[in-house]
Amino acid sequence: MDKAAFALAFQDAVEIACRSAEKSLGRNLSRNVIVRMYGAGVNGLDISPQDFIDRAYISDRSFYRLIDVMVVEIVGTRPVVFSRISSHPPDQLSKCWNGDKGPFKQLTAEYISQTGN
Repeated sequence: MDKAAFALAFQDAVEIACRSAEKSLGRNLSRNVIVRMYGAGVNGLDISPQDFIDRAYISDRSFYRLIDVMVVEIVGTRPVVFSRISSHPPDQLSKCWNGDKGPFKQLTAEYISQTGN
């Protein structure tokens, strides 16, 4: 999986997370997300989706094996997507959570915080 395919897989995971949050909240959400990154030496860094992809993509032969994804907060109109890279050692794509589909695992937040700003 090259970086472009990895980016598409992450975008798909974000879309699924946003749809799940919309169902829970009963309203539509923006897709202008904030990614809250955990793992790989980071603990709660708010970054853009592109910055997350740049940090989470290793190479076309080595991948983090599991990356949890879920909407945990709405800040203003922007969903905050929790994205946690597991501490498993990187491996080939077939050893990832979803095999050849990549490392992204959907989680569901019990509560989604909503703030004005």
